[in-house]
Amino acid sequence: MSEKHTPRLRARARILLAVAGLGIVVAFWVLNSYKIDLAHRVVVNAMIQKAPPDYPHDHIESAFQRARAEASDSISEQEYLEKLLRLSRRLEKLQSLTSGQVEGILEGL
Repeated sequence: MSEKHTPRLRARARILLAVAGLGIVVAFWVLNSYKIDLAHRVVVNAMIQKAPPDYPHDHIESAFQRARAEASDSISEQEYLEKLLRLSRRLEKLQSLTSGQVEGILEGL
């Protein structure tokens, strides 16, 4: 490699490094902005799967939607996310829920 190519290669390396850094920042921003939506969807689906077959799925969906809407500011969103994560850990341990358990969880939202 000749010395006249070295500055050009360094400039390209810096550009590639800057693009990679920007890509990482964008990826973290996207993941951060969707983490509540992802956790919300996962917990709602787990509740629907573990609820009794005759329990109305739309009741579960609407209760979680109301809770999500109430947590619209950033401080409440973080609390809502923490609540979803706790609920997710709780649901992992259960095979199924009774109607009473579902109601209790929905009231606690």
